[in-house]
Amino acid sequence: MPDINTPVSFPPELEAVVKAKLADPAFTHKDWSSDDLQSVRSFIRQHYRVAQRGKCAYCKRILGKQAAANCHVEHLLSKSLYRAFIFEPKNLCAVCAECNTVKRSQETASAPVDTLNKNAAKLYPRSADAFKVVHPHFDVYDEHIEILRDRYYVGKTPKGYFTVGACDLNAHMREFGWRPEFVDEGDAIRKASVLAAATTQADIKAAIRDLQDTLLEF
Repeated sequence: MPDINTPVSFPPELEAVVKAKLADPAFTHKDWSSDDLQSVRSFIRQHYRVAQRGKCAYCKRILGKQAAANCHVEHLLSKSLYRAFIFEPKNLCAVCAECNTVKRSQETASAPVDTLNKNAAKLYPRSADAFKVVHPHFDVYDEHIEILRDRYYVGKTPKGYFTVGACDLNAHMREFGWRPEFVDEGDAIRKASVLAAATTQADIKAAIRDLQDTLLEF
C-alpha cells in the first residue's frame, strides 16, 4: 500500500480560506508563507506528520514532532510551476528540511501538465505513472528505493533513481564516506561495488539481495 492512504481534508473554515485564495487572481506561490495561511499550513503539516508516522516522505528520517523547522509541507508538483495544485490534497506531504531545501522546484511530472489549458490545469494526475518522483499517495516506497543501514539509498527503479538524485539522499555518504564498520568489511565493499556497477533491474535486485545478506552478518 502507498505510504499515505488518507489525503488531508480541510474543515469548513479552512476550506473557505483555500477557495478564497484560489479565486484571487493575485494569489501566487509566493504567498504560500503569508500569515493568513498559517492555520492552513499547520493543519496540513500535522495531518501528514501523523499519516506518514513521523517520517519524511523522501528520506524516511524522523520529522520534527511539533515545530515546523524540520517538518515542511511539500508540494510534489512544485507550487511555483502548478498554481492550481497548491492546495490539492494529493499534491501535499511532509518532508524534512533537508529534502525540501534540496528538491526545491524540480519538475517531477513525467509529462508536464499543460498549465495553459484551463481544463487540464485543474485535473491533478491520478496515477503513479504520471510522476518521475516516488509519490507517497500512489507508490510503495520500498518498491523503488532500498535503504541500507538506515543511511545509504539505492534506486531500484527509474523513479527510485530520480528521487535519490532529486533529494541528494546520499549526500552524507558523498561528503563523509561510508561508516567505518562498513568500510572495514571487504566483502561488503566488493558487493557494494557490484551493486553500483549493475545496470539492469534484475542485476540490481540480485546485487541488493547479496549485499543485504552480507550486512546481516555484521
